[in-house]
Amino acid sequence: MSKEKSANSYLKNFATLFTGNSIGQLFPFLFAPIIARIFSPMQMGLFESFLTIVSLISIIGAARYEVALVLPENEKKSNNLLALTLIIGGIITLLSILISIFPQPIHYFFPKNNFEHLLNYIAPMVLLTTLNNILVQWVIRKGAYNYISIARIVQSVFQNGLYALLGFWGWGLNGLIVGLLMGNLLSNLVLLLPSWSMFKFNLVNRADIKNVAVTYKDFPLVNSFHAFTDIVATQFLLFSLLSGNYGATQLGLFALMNRYLRAPLGLISGTVSQLYYREASSLKNNKQSLKALFNKSQGIILLFLIPVIIVIVGWGPQLFTLYLGNQWTLSGNYARVMLPAVILNFLCSTVSSTPLIFERQKTAYLFSLIGYTMSLSSIVLCAYLKFDFSIMLWCYSIVLSIYYLALFIWYRIIINKFERDVHTV
Repeated sequence: MSKEKSANSYLKNFATLFTGNSIGQLFPFLFAPIIARIFSPMQMGLFESFLTIVSLISIIGAARYEVALVLPENEKKSNNLLALTLIIGGIITLLSILISIFPQPIHYFFPKNNFEHLLNYIAPMVLLTTLNNILVQWVIRKGAYNYISIARIVQSVFQNGLYALLGFWGWGLNGLIVGLLMGNLLSNLVLLLPSWSMFKFNLVNRADIKNVAVTYKDFPLVNSFHAFTDIVATQFLLFSLLSGNYGATQLGLFALMNRYLRAPLGLISGTVSQLYYREASSLKNNKQSLKALFNKSQGIILLFLIPVIIVIVGWGPQLFTLYLGNQWTLSGNYARVMLPAVILNFLCSTVSSTPLIFERQKTAYLFSLIGYTMSLSSIVLCAYLKFDFSIMLWCYSIVLSIYYLALFIWYRIIINKFERDVHTV
């Protein structure tokens, strides 16, 4: 494929994914003023605690084998790998039922959160989230990006619409859970349409499933621990520490800020990272330069970061107050504090598949362990010293920024080394 055709293909696929994702992200922002005025910071804090438990389990719901779906060079391997992810996903879903039967470990991490009745919804949400993760990667492999866009839009419309409608009818936290379930269910139904027709049952057998499990064993053995650690550090332990030391209300203020600050940036970085992973894998396999793709991916995300920086620095608290209501003003202040870490996080996340592509997962995992240990330790230390929430948040943001900066530099080093190797061949 010529460079011109490759560039056109990249831009076309980016436009397809970005259009669907941007429309999908439009609805959360349209409904946000309604939802934020219906639900209190405490309710949102409890809901975010529920979401982080789901994320913690579903991130390893298929043992991370789904991330490898774009890598096999032939259809036989990819179909057996898909079958393997579905089998593991079913097993993990069944095991997650134990949380509703034995909720004591959850109470240990969230002692001040009274949301035991919500734990019955953990298993259904793990199933839907895991299945969505699998189907998205399968559809990316097949290049059917339009279905991903449609699924995002359908999920966003129904999920946020039900949040507002059921909240208005007085369903409370149950309304948020039902909206979440329905949105994810409909998204999966859309993704199943192309996935079912592209799945070749006749290529699947037990021996080949075992073979692909061994071939891509680094994904459950290394990448799963890495992904699990990310969720533990950035959501589960973080939310547990914030809730336990500063209360569910402060957690709600922080979590809502985190969601709406990251949403527009996640729209771009998620789209670019999906394309980067597929395109970079292909270029690496063909021993072609990745530097231009790496720089292009960074350039796209920077175009969207700059306006966000200007708006948040200039009018963060006023924007949150006007848009979401007076009870969310502090969220705007928190957005300013977390902005450096968020910016560096998105620069990294856009090209975060680089260690996967170059089989440097163990080093990436070591990076994450060091970074998250330091950042979470800063919260523990600040809480021990009785610092107020805003000072603690500054400390957390600074430490996290240093970690992401070091991570980004390492990605650059990997790409530059590959460039030298390519040019010397």
